[in-house]
Parts: sequence; C-alpha cells; structure tokens
Amino acid sequence: MPKYLTLISQMMQSSLSRSRWDYWFPGSKLRSRLSMTYWMLLSCLFLFVVKMLRSRPDVMTVTPWLAPIVWDGTFDRALLRILHPPANISIVLAVFGVGTYWLFVQPFLESAEMYFMPGYDIMFVVLTERKDRSMPLIPSHSARKVLFLHTEKFNGWRENAIRRMPRLLRLLEGNELEHKPDYFFTIDVDMLFKAEVGPEILSDLVTFLHPGYYKMSPDNFPYERHSASRASLTYTQGTFYYGGAFYGGHPDTVIKMLHHCWAALQDDVTHGLVAIWNEESHLNRYLALQHPPSLVLSPEYCWASDWALPPEVRLARVLSVAKNNAALHAET
Repeated sequence: MPKYLTLISQMMQSSLSRSRWDYWFPGSKLRSRLSMTYWMLLSCLFLFVVKMLRSRPDVMTVTPWLAPIVWDGTFDRALLRILHPPANISIVLAVFGVGTYWLFVQPFLESAEMYFMPGYDIMFVVLTERKDRSMPLIPSHSARKVLFLHTEKFNGWRENAIRRMPRLLRLLEGNELEHKPDYFFTIDVDMLFKAEVGPEILSDLVTFLHPGYYKMSPDNFPYERHSASRASLTYTQGTFYYGGAFYGGHPDTVIKMLHHCWAALQDDVTHGLVAIWNEESHLNRYLALQHPPSLVLSPEYCWASDWALPPEVRLARVLSVAKNNAALHAET
C-alpha cells in the first residue's frame, strides 16, 4: 500500500476515544453527530487522496503532510468553482514593475486578463517608481481593475528583490486597498499566463515546485547551507524546493510568512550574511520548518519559456519570459 494511503488508514483507525468525546461533548446526540461528521470528513479525505493518486500515477500528487500537488488532470475546475463561487471571492494579484522591469507590465497584464482566474473579482496591483503610467493596460471593457502604487527603487536588482517583502506588508496591512481581499497572490512581472489558472490555486498558503529541482533529491537542492544564516537548512531538512516567483493564499497567512522571512532576512544582513537565493532561501526555510504550504502547484505554474516540456508536464500554464538577465540587472 502506498505510504499516503497507509497514513490515512492510520488516521481513520486512531479516531478520538469515547472518553474524550464524552468529556468535550457530554450531550449524546451532539456527540453522535460530531462523531459522524468526523468520520465523514475523514472518508472524504480518504476518497480525495485516492482520486489524486490514481489520476496522475506518473507524478507525486500529495505531499507527505497531505497537501495536494496540483497537476493537470488532478482537479475538477467546475466543482472547484462551486466550492469557491466567483461572486463571493475577491483576489489581489500584485507585481513589481521597477526599473527596466516596467517593460514586462503590459504583456503580463494582457495575459493575466485572459487566463488568470476568469470570472473572478480581480484587482491587479502594479508597484512601480514610475510617475508616467498612462499606457493602456487591459481592455477598457474589462470589469477588472488595475491599481498603481508607488514603491521605492533601490540600487541593484538584489536590493530591489529583497525590499519586495516589506512593501507587500505595507500593502496588506495598510489602507492602500479598499478592503482586505479573500486571497492575495504575488508573482514576478516577467511571467506570461499561457493557459487558464483558476480556483485550483485557492488555499491557505500556496507555492510552487521550482521547475529546475522538482526531480532532484533534497541533498541537491540549492538551500542555504551556511549554518549562521537564518535561511539555513541542513541535509536532513526539507522535502521540496519551492520557487519564490509565485506565492500567496489567505492574506493573514501570507502576512505572517512575510513578517517571519523579512525579520530573518534583516537579521542576516545585520550579521553581514546574504542567503544564496535571497528571499527565496528564506521562503524555503519557512515552508520547510515553520508552516508547510497547504497547497503546492506543480512546475506547470512557472515553467521556463526556453525549456522543452517533459512528458509529466502536459502544459505550461505560466511561463517565465526568456530575457538577458545580466543586462536587466545592470540597469535595475
């Protein structure tokens, strides 16, 4: 039996003892209903995981902590739209268009308008230092909104990348948004949506498997290994390597993660340390040790545009744009 099914079987066999039910819920009818609900939920979980495993036997579809790994063929979008009604859900998608990365804003928004959460109430937030923002961005007939907000431009791409976390915290904790959204996501602006990205991404804390490392052993992951760094992970820690280009979830959960990672990053800087992959390294430590993601997106959701698709990646829903990184970093 696969280890996932064994784990669920053990969970179902180790339900709360009668004495604990009697203590917390003394009413026999209430206790009976709660016990029935408990078993129904476990049964649904069991059936869900079995379906996930059978739908794509060629890939891992569930993490060891039972979070779904979303691949093409592992979800029913029509059912998910019932569970997450578009009329009742608001979503913010934030990007940074700083320096030369402003050139990516227009194509990004055009692709997002077409493929990102169609039918849902979306607010695109573009954070930039530019004052001239008059270019047309999404079709005028679109009901979606684009909000431009100021962010400071720092010297060098690394500093600009690191400073995204505190700026996102200001966005989520301040009054720049009319109201706190139901879900918040941020993604690198040098991305293009190429196929529908829908309610399958909605969960408490969401990240994606880095396309360069999802087939590798954890020993080969580019975690920060310097033990003095707050981002460090030992060779016995970590299950997956997550990319930092696309993440989100419920705002409060994202805020908690950003606060933790930003504090750790600042502590490193104070001690003259810079993690190997900057904020991505801190995100990986947090997700490995503090708060595992409740949903993991497959590499379909952040594939490299100049890479061929292997058999298990049936389509690339989001592509990173091929570009001259050295030239962009030199001007940013």
